[in-house]
Amino acid sequence: MKLNDSPPWNLRGKAYILIYKISKKKIESQIKDLEFKGGWGAIMMIRYFESNVGNYDEILWTPGKFSYNHIVAHSIQKIYVSSYDSLYGGRKNWGIPKEIAHFYFENQDHIETIKIGSEKEIFFSCRIHLSNRWGINFKNQFILPNKLLQIQNHKLFLTKFKYSGKAYYAKVLEIESNPQFFPFPGKPLISFYVNPFFLYFPEAQIFNL
Repeated sequence: MKLNDSPPWNLRGKAYILIYKISKKKIESQIKDLEFKGGWGAIMMIRYFESNVGNYDEILWTPGKFSYNHIVAHSIQKIYVSSYDSLYGGRKNWGIPKEIAHFYFENQDHIETIKIGSEKEIFFSCRIHLSNRWGINFKNQFILPNKLLQIQNHKLFLTKFKYSGKAYYAKVLEIESNPQFFPFPGKPLISFYVNPFFLYFPEAQIFNL
């Protein structure tokens, strides 16, 4: 299959979503160019089975909403993917600061074990109990963001994307992270398992700074 990393991207997969509420004091030293405004933060781990650049895995961290002048939106502060095609496309099209990592998934008795790291060491791991009861269909403006603000190479990228899926309650049993490589906000307030998970990423609005 010929890959095309130009937008829009249509993606399908399954997601593990951990929701947080972060205080400004905890992250202000990490933020450049943007002012933190609060709101819901999230760790998202996603296995994409279909995309414009093939299948790949992803983990990202967004602490909440940020502002630049009059623009307010969520911003991804840390993100790893398993595919160089995804890395290049994400940086070029939307200013998303993707990095490469290795991903390991294992499911046994409704418990998903996820490990993420480099060739030398694991820097993030968690165990999540997945429920298959009380699934809720959702789309856009669920508890997740639907607008993304990124700054890269003196350019501002603003993207209004769409998503949908079926969410189930999930419980985080264990979670560990080396903050040198990925932020560790602790155990989440609430967690979801989303399967299927659909995502539509259109062309970004790009402004020179």
